[in-house]
Amino acid sequence: MDVFYYWKDYKNDIENDMVGRFVSTSKKLEEMNQCPPDYIWAFKTPEGRKGQVQLIARLWWAKTEPQGLKPSEKINIGSVMYYQPSDPRSILYNNTDSDEAITHVTELLKTKFPAAFRSNFHGENGVHALDSNFLTTFYKEIAQYSGTQFRSAVARVLLSK
Repeated sequence: MDVFYYWKDYKNDIENDMVGRFVSTSKKLEEMNQCPPDYIWAFKTPEGRKGQVQLIARLWWAKTEPQGLKPSEKINIGSVMYYQPSDPRSILYNNTDSDEAITHVTELLKTKFPAAFRSNFHGENGVHALDSNFLTTFYKEIAQYSGTQFRSAVARVLLSK
C-alpha cells in the first residue's frame, strides 16, 4: 500500500525547505500506521487548472522524523506523517507539468477518488490509501515520467532563489 497526498502548500514548502513531513488528520494517520505504506505520492493542482492534478513526487515513507527536519510550532505532532527526502527512492518528477501529463494523471486518479475531486481535496479527502491493484496500473502508466532524487532537486530550487 502507498498513500495519495494532496500537497496544497507545495510551492511554499519547497521554497522554505520545509520538507520531510506532511500534516494530515489523526484518523487518517491511524489508518496508515496500521499498515504503513512504502511511498507517499504527492500531487498538486496546477495553477489555473482547478479539478486537475499534477504528479509531483514519490517519497519514501518514514515512521519517525527525518534528521535535519526544520521545526514548526504550528504542527500537532499527532497529525504528522514523515518521509525521507534524502532517500534515493524519493524522487521529484521532472516532466509532469505538460497538458498531456496533467490530463493523464487526472484521469487515472479521478476514477479512483471521485469524492476527493468533488471536495477539491479538503480535509480527509487530501489523503488516501493506494491499494496494490491500483498501484500496478499506476506504475505502468507513469513509467514515462522521469524524476530526480528529491533532496537534490529541492537543493537546486533553493540555490536558484
